[in-house]
Amino acid sequence: MGHEGVYPIEKVTREIHLSFVLPPGMRGFSLARVVSKACSLDEASAQELIAAGAVRLGTKVGTTHDFLVTPGERVDIHWNPQAASALAQASIVFHDDDMAVFSKPAGIPVLSTPMGSGTTLEAFAQTSFPGRAIHFVHRIDLPVSGLVLAALNGKTAKALARMFDSSEIRKVYLAAVRPSSEGRALLARASRESVEIASPLKWLAGKRRAVIDPNGAPAVTLLRTAFGYAQDVNLVAARIITGRTHQIRAHLGSVGLPICGDALYGSLPGQTTSVHALKPAPMKRISLHATLLSLPHPTTREPLRFVLPPPPDFFLPAAITPLENAKWRSCVEVLDALCASEER
Repeated sequence: MGHEGVYPIEKVTREIHLSFVLPPGMRGFSLARVVSKACSLDEASAQELIAAGAVRLGTKVGTTHDFLVTPGERVDIHWNPQAASALAQASIVFHDDDMAVFSKPAGIPVLSTPMGSGTTLEAFAQTSFPGRAIHFVHRIDLPVSGLVLAALNGKTAKALARMFDSSEIRKVYLAAVRPSSEGRALLARASRESVEIASPLKWLAGKRRAVIDPNGAPAVTLLRTAFGYAQDVNLVAARIITGRTHQIRAHLGSVGLPICGDALYGSLPGQTTSVHALKPAPMKRISLHATLLSLPHPTTREPLRFVLPPPPDFFLPAAITPLENAKWRSCVEVLDALCASEER
């Protein structure tokens, strides 16, 4: 609580992607000296990259600039200043000895990839909890913001995985949607009761998207209308019962409720399920936010509930203004009701 990683981002303004094996001539070098030589940086800038989690030694993020390296070790240095700027908005909502809840900004992934070890929530977590084993038990998409849960030891990771499987952990998202005529009818119904979308999803790896497919994996999303704007934009609460990749985005797009800013699933409802959909424009943010997380503590079983209001950039793709306090409290009531409802 109040504990945050350090992400200095002022010195290194260019993008860096390097991978190499330490040669014998670097025996006895500090990690900062290695980074300084490899990237043609002064040592202060090299220390900045290390502090930001941009340097990986083998499978671990290097966090100590004066650590003496060993020849033969693999070094990966990945730094994206734009993503790092977004990551500066990351924070820790809660933590104890067993688990942590993070606030992930849009535009950065949860886990490291071959081209982004330093600009991920994982790197932020490792610099925030040095020496701890961080286990993210779920993810949210790159252009999505919100609450992300992680275990801080292996025992808790196994417990949280079991809790996800038994639906003890509940997640509710807030989305801004611009409905079609079909979507408006569904919103009217969802204003009175929770609506279930139970369309199987198939992941198309080559297109990096999910499509509705009767032979796909079972996928269930519960939906409630939370608030309506005059600009024909609605806020909806969506609770995922299953955890398929892009589930909320694909389900809402398929019923005429495309999420604002989501070019991947923002086509007409009849096109949403097509494998021939147009290639989406690059995006860093869509109006989807993981707002509410509810679970019993994995060790004490104490009921835990976390609510994170959407950040200002959530409203930009929809061209709407943030909610006033009274309207936000009304939305939270809808989120809580959907979280408490039982799936059919």
